[in-house]
Amino acid sequence: MNLTAAIGKSIRHYRLLKSIKLETLAKQIEVSKATMSQIENGQVEITISRIEKIAKALEVEYTTLITVKNGNIKILNKPLDQESADYNLNVDKTIIEKILNLTEEVMKLKTNE
Repeated sequence: MNLTAAIGKSIRHYRLLKSIKLETLAKQIEVSKATMSQIENGQVEITISRIEKIAKALEVEYTTLITVKNGNIKILNKPLDQESADYNLNVDKTIIEKILNLTEEVMKLKTNE
């Protein structure tokens, strides 16, 4: 499973956990139902800003959908108050560095607001 598919699976998990319809989430993040379906199925690349919008709509932290640990991507598939199931994916070091850099940039922007 690649990173895009793993994030999509995590998004679907939280959407279903919160009993939110696909159409409803799509409207909240201002994309079509078809695009939202493609995101959940890992068929389209997803940006950090879109992950943040989705996380806000699902009322979870964006880090709940994806975290980086020990050089692997860890996708959390259960709420933090429950035992988490995860998928460790071997990914190129440059991808991890880009994710970390983007996360740092987002955190800086949030602190400057």
